[in-house]
Amino acid sequence: LDENQVPYVTVNPTRAAPESTPLERAALLRPRLREYDGFNRRLYAARFNHAMARADWSAPLMLGDRSLITTYVTRWTRWGDPQACIAQVEGAHAAAPAPDHVIYLRAQLELVLARIARRGERSYGRHDETPARLLDAMNAYDDIRLGRVSVPRLHGARWHVVDTAGPVEDNVQRCAEIIVQAMQQAPRA
Repeated sequence: LDENQVPYVTVNPTRAAPESTPLERAALLRPRLREYDGFNRRLYAARFNHAMARADWSAPLMLGDRSLITTYVTRWTRWGDPQACIAQVEGAHAAAPAPDHVIYLRAQLELVLARIARRGERSYGRHDETPARLLDAMNAYDDIRLGRVSVPRLHGARWHVVDTAGPVEDNVQRCAEIIVQAMQQAPRA
C-alpha cells in the first residue's frame, strides 16, 4: 500500500492501552488478575474501546488487526449459546462500527498446529491454541461467515477467505489485491 501510495490508517484493538489507564495498571500491578476470564474480558473491551476512540475514522482506508469478529469467536460457546455471546460483545464493544470487509486468513488445523509448534515460546494465549479451541474458533468463524448464526451488526460485511497454506508472500499479495479491489469498488465520498 505504501509503495502504491494508497492512503490508510491502522487500528490495533488488541494492543495494550497506556499504562495509566485503570485496567492496564491493574494488570501490571496484579499479574494474577490475567488468570480470570472476567478481568480479561473487561481488559480487552477497554483496549478495544480505547483504540476505537482514537482511530481516525475520516481516513479512506482503515485496516484493523484482529477484528471485532475475533471478539465474538473467542467467546462463541462460553455461555452455551452464541446469542449470549453476541449480546455480551455488543454491550462491551459498542464503540466500533461493523467492518465493510473481513479478510479471513484460514488454514487447515494440521497446518496451524505445525506453525504453532515452530513458533517461539510465549506465555499468553496458549489456552486458545489447543486443537479443541482452534476447531471451536474455526467453527465459530464459519457460523458467522456463512450466516449459520445471525450477528445483525455484521450483516453488511463482505468476507474474503484467504487460504494461507502457501508462502507468506503469496498471502500478503492476495490480501493487498483484496484491499485494492475493495477500494476501487467503494463509493466515492
